[in-house]
Amino acid sequence: MRWKRTLEKRRAFTGWMFVLPWIVGVIPFFIIPLISTLYYSLGELKLAAGGIDVTFLGGENYLALFTKDPTFVKELVGSLKTMLTESFMILVFGLFFALLLNQKFHGRTVARAILFLPVIVTSGVVIFILKNDSTASSLMSGGGSQGFIQLTAVSQLLSRIGLGQEFVDTVTGLMSSIFDLLWKCGVQTLLFLSGLQSVPSSFYEAASVEGASSWEKFWKITFPSIAPILLIGIVYTIVDSFTYYGNNIMLRAISPALDNLRYSYAAAMSLTYSAMVMAVLGLVFLLVGRRIIYTER
Repeated sequence: MRWKRTLEKRRAFTGWMFVLPWIVGVIPFFIIPLISTLYYSLGELKLAAGGIDVTFLGGENYLALFTKDPTFVKELVGSLKTMLTESFMILVFGLFFALLLNQKFHGRTVARAILFLPVIVTSGVVIFILKNDSTASSLMSGGGSQGFIQLTAVSQLLSRIGLGQEFVDTVTGLMSSIFDLLWKCGVQTLLFLSGLQSVPSSFYEAASVEGASSWEKFWKITFPSIAPILLIGIVYTIVDSFTYYGNNIMLRAISPALDNLRYSYAAAMSLTYSAMVMAVLGLVFLLVGRRIIYTER
């Protein structure tokens, strides 16, 4: 009995050692900035000769967001709608590609690497390099509103064979949307793939003996087995969608701070947006997390 307690203490100590770097990092880089942002949002921050001067205003900045800013609420709701639609599509495509890559075929490793490549390309450093390179920047912007998949050659080819411009725009827009989904679902695909590979093959063998169809195997074995991974994928996708660098709310939060030196107003806007993100995540855990059954293998 004594050695069991010692083993439990060792495991607990090892666990705390793994968590300790995160705890040490979260205090100076998250907790303190969060408290400072909340403090600044409740006043009017001005740069003075002696440093920062803050005049306490209470909740006036938050009230101004919803009463004096005609576009904030509209863009907040628009951001929520975009998150819901994009997250659903990304999760569906991510699970679909994971199911494909979980099958045995030649070149499977190469296909996995290609699918994850956009995640590496969209890292901060690479994006900075691409945006400062004229050739890469023109490829990313596409010289128009269609983005990378402007595909001028494809557009010209469709036009030359007599197809109308409206149809051409529809096709290129659809290709652009598909590319965006492929560009964003790499992490989700790897998460789901790891979950699929952790499902014991004996489950499927037993189901086959009982005469279960592929559809029944998916809903009664695969889906319940990877449900915890699905929850992680949902949370990651929601956070990634809300923190996307092209998000209108994020750009609006940066604009008043840099252009008009309204730091307190920008702080209030950022915290309001963060509160909406936390509310959505809380709803996800309430509706999805409670329905997941965790098992030990």
